[in-house]
Amino acid sequence: LLGAMPLICEASSVCPLPWNANASMPQGIDPAAVCPFGRRLQGFDVTIPSGTVPFSVNGICVFWGVVPFAVVGAAVADAALGVFRLGGIGTREMSFLVFVLVMVGLNEGVFKVIYRQARPSESCNYSCGFPSGHAVMSVGFF
Repeated sequence: LLGAMPLICEASSVCPLPWNANASMPQGIDPAAVCPFGRRLQGFDVTIPSGTVPFSVNGICVFWGVVPFAVVGAAVADAALGVFRLGGIGTREMSFLVFVLVMVGLNEGVFKVIYRQARPSESCNYSCGFPSGHAVMSVGFF
């Protein structure tokens, strides 16, 4: 089955994988399919592999995959506090938030639709994997 099925997205930034592909379903994905490799962390592009325990290598990798979302959340909270306490938002906060909005918009809405490259077959996520939003954000953060 792996060799017969091309791992390329069709119309959006959603990429079917061998474990959830179903050509008769919308976007070619069976949403009821259960990922045999672990579970998807809802709201994040992170797979929690089966048998992952905290403070193991897999647990640390899952935590590290959530760090970019925590950085953006902290930046939004910092900007909101600045608006309420100081009556405005600073240039640093504004430029960071604009960077995040532009990069996520370009990555998810343009680049992933153009390249349409599937994630590794062991992933439990539905979105395309290239270009990596985690990589784009980590380069931009520093």
